[in-house]
Amino acid sequence: MGKSLVSEMVLRGKEFPNKPAFVFLGDNSRRTVLTFGDVSYLSQKFAAVLHNKGNGEGDVVCNTLAHSPERLITQLGTIMAGAVFLNGQLCLANGSDFLRFLNEGRVKAVIYNSEDPRGPYGVLKGRIEKTTGTDKIACVSSH
Repeated sequence: MGKSLVSEMVLRGKEFPNKPAFVFLGDNSRRTVLTFGDVSYLSQKFAAVLHNKGNGEGDVVCNTLAHSPERLITQLGTIMAGAVFLNGQLCLANGSDFLRFLNEGRVKAVIYNSEDPRGPYGVLKGRIEKTTGTDKIACVSSH
Protein backbone atom coordinates (compact mmCIF):
# COMPACT_ATOMS: atom_id res chain seq x y z
CA MET A 1 0.00 0.00 0.00
CA GLY A 2 1.31 3.47 -0.85
CA LYS A 3 1.81 6.38 1.49
CA SER A 4 -0.92 8.92 2.10
CA LEU A 5 -0.77 12.48 0.84
CA VAL A 6 -0.50 13.72 4.41
CA SER A 7 2.40 11.43 5.32
CA GLU A 8 4.17 12.42 2.10
CA MET A 9 3.74 16.13 2.89
CA VAL A 10 5.18 15.66 6.39
CA LEU A 11 8.09 13.62 5.01
CA ARG A 12 8.81 16.17 2.25
CA GLY A 13 8.58 18.95 4.84
CA LYS A 14 11.48 17.34 6.68
CA GLU A 15 13.51 16.41 3.59
CA PHE A 16 12.95 19.55 1.50
CA PRO A 17 11.66 22.29 3.83
CA ASN A 18 12.52 25.15 1.46
CA LYS A 19 11.46 23.55 -1.81
CA PRO A 20 8.23 24.93 -3.33
CA ALA A 21 5.31 22.53 -2.95
CA PHE A 22 2.41 24.65 -4.23
CA VAL A 23 2.19 27.91 -6.16
CA PHE A 24 -1.07 29.86 -6.11
CA LEU A 25 -1.94 32.72 -8.46
CA GLY A 26 -4.25 35.20 -6.79
CA ASP A 27 -5.72 38.57 -7.64
CA ASN A 28 -3.62 40.64 -10.04
CA SER A 29 -1.52 37.50 -10.71
CA ARG A 30 -0.04 37.72 -7.21
CA ARG A 31 1.92 34.54 -6.52
CA THR A 32 1.85 32.76 -3.20
CA VAL A 33 4.42 30.01 -2.81
CA LEU A 34 4.09 27.42 -0.07
CA THR A 35 7.16 25.32 0.57
CA PHE A 36 6.98 21.74 1.78
CA GLY A 37 8.11 23.07 5.16
CA ASP A 38 5.28 25.64 5.20
CA VAL A 39 2.65 23.06 4.27
CA SER A 40 3.86 20.53 6.82
CA TYR A 41 4.22 23.05 9.66
CA LEU A 42 0.98 24.94 9.09
CA SER A 43 -1.10 21.80 8.50
CA GLN A 44 0.22 20.21 11.69
CA LYS A 45 -0.44 23.44 13.56
CA PHE A 46 -4.02 23.52 12.32
CA ALA A 47 -4.48 19.84 13.22
CA ALA A 48 -3.31 20.63 16.76
CA VAL A 49 -5.81 23.49 16.99
CA LEU A 50 -8.63 21.20 15.89
CA HIS A 51 -7.56 18.62 18.49
CA ASN A 52 -7.41 21.30 21.19
CA LYS A 53 -10.96 22.35 20.26
CA GLY A 54 -12.19 18.76 20.67
CA ASN A 55 -12.17 17.66 17.03
CA GLY A 56 -10.60 14.35 16.12
CA GLU A 57 -11.05 10.92 14.66
CA GLY A 58 -14.30 10.53 12.79
CA ASP A 59 -15.56 14.06 13.45
CA VAL A 60 -16.91 15.98 10.46
CA VAL A 61 -15.43 19.39 9.67
CA CYS A 62 -17.05 21.58 6.99
CA ASN A 63 -14.59 23.69 5.01
CA THR A 64 -16.18 26.70 3.30
CA LEU A 65 -12.99 28.50 2.27
CA ALA A 66 -12.44 29.36 -1.38
CA HIS A 67 -9.72 27.59 -3.30
CA SER A 68 -6.67 29.14 -1.68
CA PRO A 69 -3.52 28.39 0.29
CA GLU A 70 -5.64 28.59 3.45
CA ARG A 71 -8.02 25.94 2.15
CA LEU A 72 -5.15 23.58 1.35
CA ILE A 73 -3.68 23.99 4.83
CA THR A 74 -7.01 23.55 6.61
CA GLN A 75 -7.96 20.48 4.58
CA LEU A 76 -4.63 18.76 5.22
CA GLY A 77 -4.80 19.78 8.88
CA THR A 78 -8.30 18.34 9.16
CA ILE A 79 -7.08 15.01 7.78
CA MET A 80 -4.06 15.09 10.12
CA ALA A 81 -6.44 15.56 13.05
CA GLY A 82 -8.22 12.36 12.02
CA ALA A 83 -11.38 14.20 11.05
CA VAL A 84 -13.30 14.08 7.79
CA PHE A 85 -13.73 17.26 5.76
CA LEU A 86 -16.78 18.22 3.76
CA ASN A 87 -16.90 20.93 1.14
CA GLY A 88 -19.43 23.52 2.27
CA GLN A 89 -21.14 25.88 -0.13
CA LEU A 90 -23.94 28.34 0.35
CA CYS A 91 -26.43 28.18 -2.52
CA LEU A 92 -29.58 29.86 -1.17
CA ALA A 93 -29.42 33.48 -0.03
CA ASN A 94 -31.13 32.74 3.30
CA GLY A 95 -28.67 29.96 4.13
CA SER A 96 -31.34 27.32 4.75
CA ASP A 97 -29.58 24.82 2.49
CA PHE A 98 -26.34 25.28 4.39
CA LEU A 99 -28.02 24.84 7.79
CA ARG A 100 -29.68 21.64 6.58
CA PHE A 101 -26.33 20.42 5.24
CA LEU A 102 -24.65 21.09 8.60
CA ASN A 103 -27.35 19.22 10.52
CA GLU A 104 -27.70 16.25 8.18
CA GLY A 105 -23.93 15.91 7.84
CA ARG A 106 -23.47 15.92 11.62
CA VAL A 107 -20.88 18.65 11.19
CA LYS A 108 -18.98 19.39 14.38
CA ALA A 109 -16.91 22.36 13.15
CA VAL A 110 -17.08 24.88 10.30
CA ILE A 111 -14.07 26.59 8.75
CA TYR A 112 -15.06 29.93 7.26
CA ASN A 113 -13.78 33.35 6.29
CA SER A 114 -15.25 35.83 8.77
CA GLU A 115 -14.39 38.73 6.45
CA ASP A 116 -16.62 37.53 3.59
CA PRO A 117 -20.13 38.96 4.13
CA ARG A 118 -21.50 36.95 1.19
CA GLY A 119 -20.14 33.64 2.43
CA PRO A 120 -21.54 31.24 5.03
CA TYR A 121 -20.33 33.32 7.96
CA GLY A 122 -21.95 36.52 6.69
CA VAL A 123 -25.30 34.88 6.05
CA LEU A 124 -25.38 32.69 9.16
CA LYS A 125 -23.40 34.83 11.60
CA GLY A 126 -26.13 35.17 14.21
CA ARG A 127 -27.10 31.51 14.09
CA ILE A 128 -23.52 30.21 14.18
CA GLU A 129 -22.45 32.40 17.10
CA LYS A 130 -25.60 31.60 19.09
CA THR A 131 -25.23 27.86 18.72
CA THR A 132 -21.50 27.24 18.86
CA GLY A 133 -19.47 30.35 19.57
CA THR A 134 -16.63 31.33 17.29
CA ASP A 135 -12.89 31.13 17.55
CA LYS A 136 -10.41 32.92 15.38
CA ILE A 137 -7.33 30.90 14.56
CA ALA A 138 -4.27 32.58 13.13
CA CYS A 139 -1.67 30.51 11.31
CA VAL A 140 1.75 31.98 10.85
CA SER A 141 4.40 30.82 8.40
CA SER A 142 7.30 28.77 9.71
CA HIS A 143 9.76 31.11 7.95
